[in-house]
Amino acid sequence: MKKLAFIDNIITLVRLLAVVAIICVPVWRFLLPPEAIDPMWLRLVLTGYFLLFLICTYVWPFFREKIIHFIYFTTLLVSVWYLVLVYLNHLSTEYAIAYFLVLFICGIIYQDRLWLLIYIGLNLVLTLAIFPWAKDPQIDILNFISMEGFFLLTIFLNISFRIRSKEQLEAKEAHYREITQAAFESTKDGILVVDNDRTITEVNSRFKEIWGKGDDILGKSGKQDALLSAEEQLVDPEAFLRLADEAHLNKSKSTFDTLEFKDGRIFERYSLPLKPGNEIRGRLWYLTDVTEKKIREKELLENLAIIQATFEATEMGILVVDPRGQVKTFNDRYLEMWGLEADYLQNQDAFMVREYCWSKLAEPEIAREHVRKIIAGEISGESFILKFKDGRIVERFTHKLFRQDQELGRVWFYLDITDRETKRLELLQRNFELDSFVYRASHDLKAPLNSIMGLISILQSEAKNQVVDTYVTMMNKSVLKLDTFIRNLADFSRNARLEITREPVSIKNTIEEAIESLRYMDNADKVSIECELSPDLVINTDPVRLSIVVTNLISNAIKYQDLQKENRFVRIQAQTTPENHMLTVEDNGIGIPADHQEKIFDLFVRASVQSYGSGIGLYITKNAVERMGGQLSFQSVPGQGTTFTLTLPN
Repeated sequence: MKKLAFIDNIITLVRLLAVVAIICVPVWRFLLPPEAIDPMWLRLVLTGYFLLFLICTYVWPFFREKIIHFIYFTTLLVSVWYLVLVYLNHLSTEYAIAYFLVLFICGIIYQDRLWLLIYIGLNLVLTLAIFPWAKDPQIDILNFISMEGFFLLTIFLNISFRIRSKEQLEAKEAHYREITQAAFESTKDGILVVDNDRTITEVNSRFKEIWGKGDDILGKSGKQDALLSAEEQLVDPEAFLRLADEAHLNKSKSTFDTLEFKDGRIFERYSLPLKPGNEIRGRLWYLTDVTEKKIREKELLENLAIIQATFEATEMGILVVDPRGQVKTFNDRYLEMWGLEADYLQNQDAFMVREYCWSKLAEPEIAREHVRKIIAGEISGESFILKFKDGRIVERFTHKLFRQDQELGRVWFYLDITDRETKRLELLQRNFELDSFVYRASHDLKAPLNSIMGLISILQSEAKNQVVDTYVTMMNKSVLKLDTFIRNLADFSRNARLEITREPVSIKNTIEEAIESLRYMDNADKVSIECELSPDLVINTDPVRLSIVVTNLISNAIKYQDLQKENRFVRIQAQTTPENHMLTVEDNGIGIPADHQEKIFDLFVRASVQSYGSGIGLYITKNAVERMGGQLSFQSVPGQGTTFTLTLPN
């Protein structure tokens, strides 16, 4: 591009010199004395032509529009004139040299191939037509024609190269103009170009769409059009026009403002001076639609306001630090909790802040070690209890802040749980007292109840009166119900009160003890209990809770036996794998109705009217299994029986 521009500048300079030569040569020749071989009339004709050429340049618009063609014709006339002079002077050497110079100077003016071919062809045709008849030539005609051909070929090649370079340059310029125009039209921004008089010179489709304008906007006054559009469409037309006037008065100034339309649209308006060189020739105006952006910004500000309000209203103290541990932000509750001032926290080193906070704790070393492990990644930010010297109890937990995969810092949360802990300790104390009472009461009731059950058994064996026997049976049923309730109450207390302990337990011994404790149950002697267990089967589990589970499962199997069946059984089996111990208690009793199966583990739910229990046995059983880390499931078909499966980890 730079090379072609340089060539074009050279061509322009040569053109100017050539035009000067065209004008000066006839005048110079006119000043010399006329000779026979250079007639005065020819000089006058040529001089008159050049004067007419100059006059037409100034007074005839059509001539000015076609001036390049008249220049081509004039250079052709001058070259022909010099060719005639060479002929009239018998191919004189000085005239031949002058002709070649004129031929070359005039030839390089041509930029049109057709005129160039006319110029070359006419010179060759005239040379070949008149020179063979030249008298007494001073140089050989063939040499002259050869030299002329050389000059004409040089001119043709030179002009062809220039024309080709110009065409390539124009093609590139046209290509760049197409790209620029395509970008000008395809951009999402509205673009307006005005000159220094504020006349609209260029505008893209997007700008016309924004303002609802047509193609007739070109050539109009930008100020007048802006005045009408602003009044009709803008919320604040005065500010719009004021900035436009300021930009017009200060042409080198760049401007920016925001336009709010009455229909809700929002645009950002930019302008900058149009300055292709050192001279300002107008101004570029850009309109960018930021309606969605502004809506999102408004929503974001509203959300930030909500977050900030929540941040300050929460009962938790919140501290946010960057990855280096430097304080980023905090809420007022945090300052209040630690007795800090905002200025101190913002201006003090993070290490000094931590040391100051730890000095308020009853056990600072434990808190310091916990923070160290969190920062080192040895533990996560699970809850940690901080005990202050003034008696307050604060729960602390933390989470890392991430944006995509980049760590932004960490958030520390502090919740004062002093009141909650006080109430929790009080509740624990009351629960302990209640458990102790339940345990002692059930223990104190168990001994006399066992005595009553023994006496009833003796009465049943010795009673001979049918009425007495009926009353004894009713007494026995009531006592068994009370015994079941006391046993469940004791189991409930032990399950809730005792910690989990694990020790080797013989399954067979545990089941035999449970069967022995249930031998006084109603109809217990009418059920065959099949215990298919090895005496060597030992598992590592909680013996108390295992006994509760087994006793309740066998008790339910006896309680819900099917009195209509002759062969009633309870079958107990065990299976061990590397992962689990599985114990099944199967019976052929009445089964569990389908509509009760989802609720049998709920508190105070009885699966059958045949039950005389309190409805807490399976609830206790389920809780005991879960505390041992196991699972309890069942399958039941009404009228066929029920199978409970206990699974404990090995």
